[in-house]
Amino acid sequence: MFMLKKKSAMPSRADALPGRTQAMPMPAGHFVHQRPIKAPFPAGLEKAIFGLGCFWGAERLFWKLPGVFTTAVGFPLTVYEGYLREHKYGLATQNFGPWLNDQLKGLLVGLVLGGMLVVVLFGVVRRLPRTWWIWGAGVTILFTIFLQLIGPVYLVPIFNKVTRLNDPRITQPILSMARANGIPAHDVYQIDASRQTTRMSANVSGFGHTLRITLNDNLLRRGSPEEIQAVMGHEMGHYVLGHAYSGLGFLGACSIIFFALLRWALDVLLKRWGEKWQIRNIGDPAVLPLVVLLGSIFFFVLTPLSNTFGRNVEYQADIFGLNASRQPDGFAQAALHLAEYRKMEPGPVEEWIFYDHPSGHTRISAAMRWKAENLQLFSALPGKENAPNGSEPSHSPDKPEPATQPAQPVPPKR
Repeated sequence: MFMLKKKSAMPSRADALPGRTQAMPMPAGHFVHQRPIKAPFPAGLEKAIFGLGCFWGAERLFWKLPGVFTTAVGFPLTVYEGYLREHKYGLATQNFGPWLNDQLKGLLVGLVLGGMLVVVLFGVVRRLPRTWWIWGAGVTILFTIFLQLIGPVYLVPIFNKVTRLNDPRITQPILSMARANGIPAHDVYQIDASRQTTRMSANVSGFGHTLRITLNDNLLRRGSPEEIQAVMGHEMGHYVLGHAYSGLGFLGACSIIFFALLRWALDVLLKRWGEKWQIRNIGDPAVLPLVVLLGSIFFFVLTPLSNTFGRNVEYQADIFGLNASRQPDGFAQAALHLAEYRKMEPGPVEEWIFYDHPSGHTRISAAMRWKAENLQLFSALPGKENAPNGSEPSHSPDKPEPATQPAQPVPPKR
């Protein structure tokens, strides 16, 4: 597994991805400035590689620097990260054509929604030149709420088919758990994530009329009934515990800090290099690539803090899910499935920096601790003496039997 290897160690020849037998076809000249992007280049030049992502606006900044002859955006890195590596470890199910189609859809959605946000933010900057950073943070928070409202109903169907799940053996326990915890959901939806990935997932997303309980078909296909209930209990925990609102609060605090630092950084940078970069002021659209670069640096530095916040709310949802579903074995099964692409037991520093969810070891330990403290809630499985109810799946999680019913915990004797 990729995640089990040390990131500081070079992969061996056997572990490395195969290289190309032929050079990747490229045009002779750049589409915009028409200078050659293939050797030979003029004498005395050297090549430099920067990790700025596939964003031509950042590339445009280099055209104005003295000594820069030509530039090229590194799209192949996206192909490696999102396509080749996913296939290498058995996590992707798409061929290159459908994968590229999804990437183009994401690009178009990002351009439309991102364009809306950029237009509004530039309007705020020009109308409120002194306090734009405060109002900019507010606009960002409102835009995030808007995305959460429209996401389940309007954005998800762009990439996947969402259908109502009609199997009462699956939906009845889920809806019963939702009603018991005050979640106003009347249906359970299924998403065809298997067309893209083998990962299992579920969520309770949206607000008000856009609220939806959704699980992907990988969870239905690979998970036992106990596991499905445990996962859905976890997702309901996010809703009941108000994690969407605490997440907005965290985002709001980070946005205010970011926009305050952005105002300071732009004042300093534009006073010194604004004329050289041909950026007239903060309201000039030419400042956008610089803002993207500064934002990337800020949120990269913020990663350990944001991951710690994520781990805390995920652990709260874990405990809620155990109490709501009473399926500790199913919860442990789900943690084992997640170990297919997450390291089971990272070191404390590694987990603090890189993990936005509790490790598999932490989650299984929590499930078994809950089970040990609540053994009186379980009865013996039919045909098995002294076995607590739900301690073993009634069938293989990879091949669920439709007629099998999940083991149900019984209330304690009074």
